[in-house]
Amino acid sequence: MFPKSILLAGSLATAVTAAVVPASNSSVPKRPSARPECKLQPNAEFMTLAKQFAQNSTNNTPGNQPAAPAQPVDVKVFLHSIASNEQALMSNETVTAQMKALNDGFAGANIRFQLQGVDRVVNETWDLAKDPISMQRRLRKGSYSDLNLYFARFAEDGEEGTAGICNLPGTAPEGSDEFVQDGCILSTFTLPGSDVEVANEGKTAVHEVGHWMGLLHTFQGGCDEEEGGDMIFDTPAQANATDGCPVSRDSCPGKEGQDPIHNFMDYSSDQCTREFTPGQIERMHQAFEFRASQGSGGTGRPQEPGQEPGRQGPGRQEPGQEPDEFEGFDGFDGFDGFEGGHPEGFEGFEDFEDPSSFQDPDEFEDPNFGF
Repeated sequence: MFPKSILLAGSLATAVTAAVVPASNSSVPKRPSARPECKLQPNAEFMTLAKQFAQNSTNNTPGNQPAAPAQPVDVKVFLHSIASNEQALMSNETVTAQMKALNDGFAGANIRFQLQGVDRVVNETWDLAKDPISMQRRLRKGSYSDLNLYFARFAEDGEEGTAGICNLPGTAPEGSDEFVQDGCILSTFTLPGSDVEVANEGKTAVHEVGHWMGLLHTFQGGCDEEEGGDMIFDTPAQANATDGCPVSRDSCPGKEGQDPIHNFMDYSSDQCTREFTPGQIERMHQAFEFRASQGSGGTGRPQEPGQEPGRQGPGRQEPGQEPDEFEGFDGFDGFDGFEGGHPEGFEGFEDFEDPSSFQDPDEFEDPNFGF
């Protein structure tokens, strides 16, 4: 079971139709057996940035393999579960399993993902990804180097849908559309435990977050590697995406190396993918450093009318502030059960009336408590 702190559609959108998805005990709706593609379309700005990354690399030839980065990268994650009814929202167990899959996938790259909080939102329009910018403007948290993951159905019942879409690094001033839309939207059929066999280990999130960390598909540019292909020196040329897990596939026989079917940035099945190359690992560290250089950011939300510059808004923990020192909870009702600042002490959320006034603490890392 997940907590009662759920943001209902009526409090977040001006017009939302009633849920049409039948109630179910599963958080993963049934989907087709084939893996739909992701919708990445790199723009000219990113291609220029990727060329700069490649030029700045001192390990840009196949004979000179870069060592694993000495310094780990820690990425804050804000996870948002969107559904048309409460029964379809992600359970605590599914959240934990997805975060484990993400961390396992990037462990060899010395990149760690730290869950800061979970939103669970009932909104049919957002569940079908019909108004993503509205969803992101309302829910996005953190800076440009913080990762926002949105899980929704992403398709009408019976449609194949999209596995996911994620934003590559680029120029994104705080408050701009580029800043607000940064992050990844993923279909719930890609979650661990899904009945879609080719995508039921949570590795689609690894693939999509690879884009967020600056990686292109291994088949970018085809055999001729047009415009530099994926601009990673140690990924072999590849004509097109892999389907399933075909051993010894070689779609570019005139080029060195077989297709990287085990690479997370191909389209192979979850059972097949398991690795990033040293060149990809170096690129991800370059891209994250670029993201961090864009500024510390904030909540990603426009400043509220009358809000003093620099004020974070009600309920936000200030550096060094103890949880029981929170101020500004004007938007909350029913806090009789608040004890000691720990999430387990929260009770009385049936009276939660103003979710827009709450922003969860930066250091909150408990996946069992979501807003």
